[in-house]
Amino acid sequence: MDVFGVVGATAPALSGQSRAALAKQGLSLTQGQLANIDAARREALAACERVEYAAGAVDALVLAFAGSPYLGQGDVGEVLAEVMGVFYDVREDVPIDAPDDEVLAALRRAFDTVGGDVEAIDAPAIAGELMARELRAACEMGNRDDDVADASGVYRIADDTGRVYCWLLDWEYDEFAPGWDGERRADDLE
Repeated sequence: MDVFGVVGATAPALSGQSRAALAKQGLSLTQGQLANIDAARREALAACERVEYAAGAVDALVLAFAGSPYLGQGDVGEVLAEVMGVFYDVREDVPIDAPDDEVLAALRRAFDTVGGDVEAIDAPAIAGELMARELRAACEMGNRDDDVADASGVYRIADDTGRVYCWLLDWEYDEFAPGWDGERRADDLE
């Protein structure tokens, strides 16, 4: 049984706010286009092995992109379906507690910067921008004297002068380093 097809199985409905934002730009989405966007959402979720319990991302995506000058009535459904895939590519690389609205705002900036060309959007760069922003925020709030690795994966250490250094603990160490075999080191010589 495909869990991605079961969870959130109903076609999404747009909120009145999203419909109004589209209408303000002279755009609208048919139920078929909404179903295609939701299908793209499900496909992206399956590709990154994630589960969502609601289709709220569709409404949030439409609301975030409705005002873009690069959306036209002829391709609004197709473009938003493609952007939905990029959204989950970015989501895959940012912390789980990063709000969807921040991810969508960064994605919208990138979309407008590249003139509406979805294929030209650099998802890893957007994720890096969001991670750097989160790291800066964590460092600003972490002016403590102790060494700490918090739940967000940010490690902070303060030196004797009180300056705080931060970095993310998201690396994966995959090199094999052989252990010490008892050989003498140069500085061990008497």
